[in-house]
Amino acid sequence: MTPPRLAYRGDLATVWHGGAIDVLATLPDASVHAAIVDPPYGLAKQSPKLVADVLGRWASGERDYVPGGSGLNGARWDRFVPPPALWDQVLRVLKPGGHLLCFAAPRTQDLMGVSIRLAGFEIRDSLLAWVYGSGMPKARDLSKLIDREEGAVRTAGTADLLRARRLGGQVGSYTTSSGWRAGGRHADASSPASERSAAWEGWAGALKPAQEPVLLARKPLDGTLAHNVVTHGAGALHIDAARVPRTAGDAEASEYAGQGLEQGRWPPNLLVAHHPDCLPGDPCAPGCVLPELQAQSGDLRGRGTGARSFPVFHYAAKASAAERSTAGGGGHLTVKPMSLMAWLLDLVVAPGMVVLDPCAGSGTLAEVAVDAGVHSISIERDDAHIPLILERVARAQARRNANG
Repeated sequence: MTPPRLAYRGDLATVWHGGAIDVLATLPDASVHAAIVDPPYGLAKQSPKLVADVLGRWASGERDYVPGGSGLNGARWDRFVPPPALWDQVLRVLKPGGHLLCFAAPRTQDLMGVSIRLAGFEIRDSLLAWVYGSGMPKARDLSKLIDREEGAVRTAGTADLLRARRLGGQVGSYTTSSGWRAGGRHADASSPASERSAAWEGWAGALKPAQEPVLLARKPLDGTLAHNVVTHGAGALHIDAARVPRTAGDAEASEYAGQGLEQGRWPPNLLVAHHPDCLPGDPCAPGCVLPELQAQSGDLRGRGTGARSFPVFHYAAKASAAERSTAGGGGHLTVKPMSLMAWLLDLVVAPGMVVLDPCAGSGTLAEVAVDAGVHSISIERDDAHIPLILERVARAQARRNANG
């Protein structure tokens, strides 16, 4: 592997090109206030035997062991979650009490958590969930799989689109300014070829993906929380900076005015995203989870509890096309939205602090850190992604310079 190379150093950003473990080994102890990481999720096929073997190797001291295979879109870097060796280095460079926010996939978050724990982190009682509701179901109707294995020919036909969408795990209605309406169109469909397959029509092997967990971990404190914060400048969550803001039209409401709620609600462990096709000021796109949540919660008006005056979750849009645009027309598979990363950043650091991103990808965190006046240390091994990170840092720095 190519030795680590410093690609950029500025007042608010440092960008390294190289493997995360190799670069982290060059950084001083206790030099970072927090880490926000979007690592490989390890989405390769994993048998219970393979998982047991990996965990056994980690526990016996092979802290950098990763099995063979490939994960997302055949990528070898996604064959398993990062081993404890990565988190060993992250723990070392964090100040006592420094927080780690780590994205994970629902089916491998347990392995991610074990790897992080083995490095010495405490998994905190908060487990953030980023809910976006726009994932595509990948499981197929079981009756079709049975007919295929038996070589049976299904009867072609049509089905009501509303039912077809529901079987596919998508909402069967769309939002207009006047409310919800069910779709009346039809879609191509087929009927089971046997009684045996018909008995399993409407069954599948998985749910629709609609959320990603974000593990919240912390390096052990040096003494009490108060002592740690005063001594090391880390260990606590910046609640006021990450409060859920009041929504427009809520100024009338609250019996709790004057008791702190005018600043917004206490940050929750739930972040809800609009569908990528939603546009500001327009009705939500089909599949957006927010109108469904609002419809289920009812129309809360007038005086009453704080729940009537504030949303109980934080809104974060999915990454826009502009955020996915890249230097030279290239792209990154797993871009996180700036609004989400900015909220997480506010939760664990303040201006003047240092945040670490050892799996920088397209550089979303680096860009929002410049906007926030936080120094970021970004590490990326992929040659193609370094120009993307540098472009985003330059874009944010230009905004900052323009605003004085």
